[in-house]
Amino acid sequence: MLGCDTVVPGEDIPFEKVDGINTMQLSSQLSGTRVFRSAAEWEAFTEEHHIWPRPYVDFSSHILLGIFWGDTFYGGCHGHAEAIESIHEFGGKLFVEIGPMSDLGICRAIVFPRQIVQVARVDLDVQFIGEVPGDTWKFVEVD
Repeated sequence: MLGCDTVVPGEDIPFEKVDGINTMQLSSQLSGTRVFRSAAEWEAFTEEHHIWPRPYVDFSSHILLGIFWGDTFYGGCHGHAEAIESIHEFGGKLFVEIGPMSDLGICRAIVFPRQIVQVARVDLDVQFIGEVPGDTWKFVEVD
């Protein structure tokens, strides 16, 4: 079993932040993780959270990985967190290692922290390890 201090061996997978998501638009009250593998999933998510304009993602070559900390009354100036320490492919899985959440700024506004990144498309199971937020978010599959 993998623990919080475990470094997963294997190929290091580069990732980049998805820009264009206004913190005030995304106010998910539930926490957990999400893998977006299709434009339909991403469209449904962005419509549900009134994110417009929707950041473009080419799902033929990329997938999105999202981490959401929910409404545990985080205070800050923005909701973009940086907690992904590494992403590795190992043993037929993609492991996303999550560390402590970054500082959200000195403001006292209630924010809903999240980190959404894109990686090159892989059709592997994804496992989030480390300091994973509570998994209370239940998603409906979109065809």
